[in-house]
Parts: sequence; structure tokens; C-alpha cells
Amino acid sequence: MEGSGGGGGPTEKFRPGALRCPPHSHYELCGPCCPATCAGRDSCAGRGARGSRCCEGCACDAGFVLSGAACVPLARCGCFRGGRYRAPGAAWYPGPGCARRCHCGAGGAVTCAPRPCGRGRVCGLRGGERRCLPEGRGACALAGPAHVLAFDGRVLPLPPLPRAPFRPERCEQVLARAASRGPCRFGVVVARDGAGPLSLHLNLSGHLLQLDRSRVGVITVDGEHCRLPWVLPGGKAWATLEGRHVVVHTACGLHLMYDWGSQVHLTVPSTFHGQLVGICGAFGGKDGPLDPPLDKRSWFKGLITNPCPLPQPNLDFTISCPTQPPQIYNAPKLCRLLQAPDGPFGRCLDHISPKPFLRICLQNICHTHGQHLGLCDALTAYTAACQEAGIPVKLWRGPKLCPLTCPPRSHYSICARTCDGGCVQPTSPAHCSTQCYEGCECDPGLIFDGRDCVSQDRCGCFYSGRYIPVGDALVLPGCQERCMCLRGQGLQCQPFSCPQGTGCILDGGVRCCEAGEGATCRLELGGLFTTFDGFSGLTPMPVMSSAYELATLVGSRPEDPDWFHVIVDFLPCPGCTALKPRVIVGFRDGCAAVGTNQEIWVNGRPARLPAQVCAGVVARWAEGSRVVIERPPTLRVLVGPEGAVALRASPALRGRLRAACGDYNGVAADDLMLPGRLRGASLIDVFQACRAPGFNNCAEKLVTPAVTQHFTGRRRPSERPHG
Repeated sequence: MEGSGGGGGPTEKFRPGALRCPPHSHYELCGPCCPATCAGRDSCAGRGARGSRCCEGCACDAGFVLSGAACVPLARCGCFRGGRYRAPGAAWYPGPGCARRCHCGAGGAVTCAPRPCGRGRVCGLRGGERRCLPEGRGACALAGPAHVLAFDGRVLPLPPLPRAPFRPERCEQVLARAASRGPCRFGVVVARDGAGPLSLHLNLSGHLLQLDRSRVGVITVDGEHCRLPWVLPGGKAWATLEGRHVVVHTACGLHLMYDWGSQVHLTVPSTFHGQLVGICGAFGGKDGPLDPPLDKRSWFKGLITNPCPLPQPNLDFTISCPTQPPQIYNAPKLCRLLQAPDGPFGRCLDHISPKPFLRICLQNICHTHGQHLGLCDALTAYTAACQEAGIPVKLWRGPKLCPLTCPPRSHYSICARTCDGGCVQPTSPAHCSTQCYEGCECDPGLIFDGRDCVSQDRCGCFYSGRYIPVGDALVLPGCQERCMCLRGQGLQCQPFSCPQGTGCILDGGVRCCEAGEGATCRLELGGLFTTFDGFSGLTPMPVMSSAYELATLVGSRPEDPDWFHVIVDFLPCPGCTALKPRVIVGFRDGCAAVGTNQEIWVNGRPARLPAQVCAGVVARWAEGSRVVIERPPTLRVLVGPEGAVALRASPALRGRLRAACGDYNGVAADDLMLPGRLRGASLIDVFQACRAPGFNNCAEKLVTPAVTQHFTGRRRPSERPHG
């Protein structure tokens, strides 16, 4: 959603005033202000005379009336009970308790039967409705890179990540997963590196949601990037920005918080008691495994490619500290804020025990030589736990103690309301949390639109549970429509179609048009790596300079006319937290390379696009600031500004390819096969087997200029056409 998506589609201007209406309704410039409803009367009944006014908006088609916010035939109207309308299929407890449950059936028939709340649930009110609510909650947290606070209160130290050759300082493990089937089956996988959580993958009701450290303000849903706030169709899950966190809520009571940095906080209702596995523990179950068996991980569709070492339970909670007396003596003094009755957490002490956070603080202080960084992780984690429980926390950050820098036109607050003080509409299903969280909030007169502080009139648009900032465009599923959010005009949509011979796909999280035949291999840094045949897993990230072959022709040699290879080369970058690859595409008579800052080299020389690489091969700009190197009709390589790579191979190459992207034979199961017909355990093994230690002369000429110079400053805006 961060770009317009699609290439080659219609370019006609948007019609001013066009309004998208729900099914079975249409736009009217002067329609009824009080339309007919399922009550058999107008919607203004009891609110004064209707008058003769007319209103602009959506009106139900002939033969349809309003049922809530939807237009339905009269025969599909719902039920009336106790002076209140219920939609068809709705269920409710009439009161005074939750002993009987009623259901609205066909033809407006209401049936009621005994159905008390089950084990682990109590009768209560939520959103004005009487419901069976979870009794109590369990909490688990990742507090910085070194500790997990389990559901049972244990502090489990996370072992250091392995540093074997090609074994990156990065791994994945199951945070928590529902061990049995139920109404809210879920699982959370965390990928972490030396700095802490790198990304979170939530598998919920058949949907895969991803939060990534490098994409603040964005949630990736089934491969598509969506700006926050976001709502899953049907309202089973939604995600909002709350202070410095993104919070994923589910209708069954699960909350997942992530600060796009070092902190993760997961809370679950008591209905999951004894049903969970993962490093957070079993939530009340006995001897729950800290890690699900490998056969259970298949539910995550290959996300676990490099399992983390398991945390070792520290049953007696002893603090292991190096022989550094000053740090040992100073640690309690530095950590005292956590348990001071008159301190910032005074009101929280009786509700959430500070002892686990104190252990984390003491351990961190010891191992960081008395630095405040270890204190910050513990204080931040305790703040999140208290605020998630709705307990106020006093200001504790300062210029010298864990300062938090805010963007322009905003300021820090211990009780920020970035959601209900933002562009979220009151009628949006993305319900904001009732409590506040620490973070940055906009200065007076401004409002938060998910990424910036803007004036009220610059709030974006909502469509089908998604937020579209002003000026952003969205290609709808199926690539039949393209919509843009215009300031003061709302969402404007126009017909859209992919050019002949192309298809509608998701590429790098954005829906666009691409060659309809063939297969695509994708490498996304911090995301999924997918082979031509569809096998996928988290992209292995090297920590040392090395090059890896993604694809080449089987049995061909550089002197053959059809020969090519595609290589990703991770260059040395001291101090870098994440490596972006240089992408090299070699042919018999030419070579093109895209540097880490999108500098372009053709046959060993800096180039401006479009450029001819060799006979039949062209390098050019594509939409979304991507570089495309293609030899039509067989091969197309796209390189995004953040280092994502997509290889498109035509059916003519089926069964003729090898290397990390697989053999393109239509069988995903054999894409872990290594030379010698040995099967690798993960994509780590595949990439290790596909290391490319040497290049042809074209590639060797690129090493020094690509590392020492940045050529993006020489590019003029006119050289990057759109479409």
C-alpha cells in the first residue's frame, strides 16, 4: 500500500466527487436523510421531524432496507427483542446474568436456551453488550535481547546467538502457540538478532500477520503491506498504534504489543490456561515444552528456518554477575525505581510483581558494566506491563535516564494517546485501547495519521478495514480498481486492468501487474524467501561478506548464448545493523549490477537508466523506485530500494534452473535438496551450498567503486519515471 502498485494500467484522472458505496446501494446527490430500515420506519424516528431536506450519500437500492450499516432485502431483516434490533445470526445474553443465550434466526425468529459461561469465563459487559469474558489474563514479555519473562513469572535468560560460519547472528523460535484446536487458534514466531526482536509473525485463523523492525507503522497481512490502523475483515483482529507500540488485538482477547525495537509483550485470556507451548511456557500447564516439536512447526509454513537455542530455566533465580564489584554494588541502587513505594510504579506494585523485572534489571546492569541500557530494558518492560493492565505510571524518563527522542511537531508523554487522538474514525472497527501508553504524541492542534503529525484536514481514508494516507494509492485485490485518497475528497476509485499478458500479483508487499506466466523467486530482507516452486522461509541473513547464487541455467557455461546467473553479494559494512545486497546479473556478453544504494553499473561502468546491457538485455526503472534488468521473454530481475529481489522466470526455463531459488520443476518439497542429492535441514544449508566465491571480470571491476562511492546523489528525478 506504500505505492500505487501496478504498471501499465489506466492513467485517466480520478473523477472528483466519486463515492464508493457498499453492496446493494448507490450514490445519490440528493437522497433521503432518514432512509427506511428493518424496523419498518425511517431511521430518524424519535429524533424530530424529517422535514423536506435531502442528503448526499449512499442509498439502498430498490427492494433493500438498512440493517445496521448494510442494505438487505426485507426478507433478510433481523429480530426485535426488548426494543432493540439484532442482525440475522446475532447472539446475545438478555440478562440479568449470562444463564440464557438468545439467537436471531431466519424470518426474525428469536430462540433462547440455557448456555452459561464456560470454565475460565465470567459474565460481564464489554462494548455495551453482556458477554462471557475471560477470567484473568496471563502475560509474557521479551525484555530486551537477553531475557524472556514467562507466563509463570520465571525469568529465562536467552542464550547468545550462534556465530558459526554462515550461521548468522539471527534465529527464529515460537514465542507461544495454542497446542489444541479452538475458536482462536494462534501462534507467534519471533525472529531475533543480537539487538533483540527483529520481526514477529502471528498466524491467526489462517492469516499470517507480520511486524518488522524496519517497517514502523506498517503491518504485513498475507504478504501485503498495510498502514496502521488495520482491521481484519469480519473484525476478528485489528491493529492500532498506541504510544510507542503497535498493538494487535483479537476478538478472543489476545493482545500482542511490539515497540519495533527491543520489547514484546503478549497477554492471553485465561481460556488458554494449560493450552500453550513455546518459550513463554505452558500458561499454568505442567511441564509445558519451551519449544514445540518440529512436526508442530509446520503450521508456520516454513518460517522456522534457523531455530534459536532454547532458554535455560533459572529455577532459583540466581544472578550470575562477572567479577566487577563496582557494578555489583551499584546495581541495586540503579534498579531501585522498580520497587520504590513512592516511585513511578508505586500504584502498580500491588497488582504486578516487580520482582521478575528487578531480576532482569540486576542481570542486565551486571553484564553491561553498570550502563543504563540494562536498566532501560527493565524499566520499559515494567512500564508496558503496568499500562497494559490499565495501571497509571508516573514519569521516570529524563535527559540522562533512558531519554526518548520524538519526531518534529510531537513530544514525549508517559500517557500518550496516539490512537484515539489520531485519525481513527469513531465508527472504525479498529477499537483503540481504553488505556494510554508511553510514547510520542502530537503537539496541540495536530493529529497523528499513523506516521506523521498533521492537521485534521490531512487525515487519510478508510477502505475495507484499511487506512490509506492522503496521496497514497491502492490497487484492490484482483487489480480491477485503483483507488487514491485525495485531500478533502475522500477515496476516489477508477477502473484498472493489467496490460495484456500480465497478471495481478503481490510484489514486495505491494499489489501490481507482472508477467502472468512463469514463476517468481523472492528474497526480502527481514522477511520471507520464496523459491520458484513456492517453498518459503525467513530469509537467511549473513553476518560476513559473502555472495550467493540465486539462479543459473543447469549445465550451461559462460560461453553459451543462453547462459546467465543472478547473484546477491553482501559486502562488508562495519557497524551496519542490517546488510543490503549488491545484485549482479551476468550474461554471456554483458553484466549489470545494482549497488546497495541503487547505484547502477553496466559492464563495469557507472550507468544512467535506461541502459542497454547487451543484445536483448535492458536495465531500466520500474514503478516503486525499483530497478528492472530483463531479457524478454525469459528472465526479469527486479531490485527494490530496500534490497528486496524478485526473479521472474518464464515457462521456457522450467526444470532448467538451479541454485538457491530452486529447480523450478513444480515441486516445492525438493527445494531443500543440496548437491549430491542430500537434503538440507533449512534454507541456511541451501544458501551455504550456493555460495559464489568468484565472479567473472565484469563483477570483479565493481568491488571498489560500489563500496566506496554513493552514486544516488547524481540521479535526477526525471531519470526515475513512474509506470
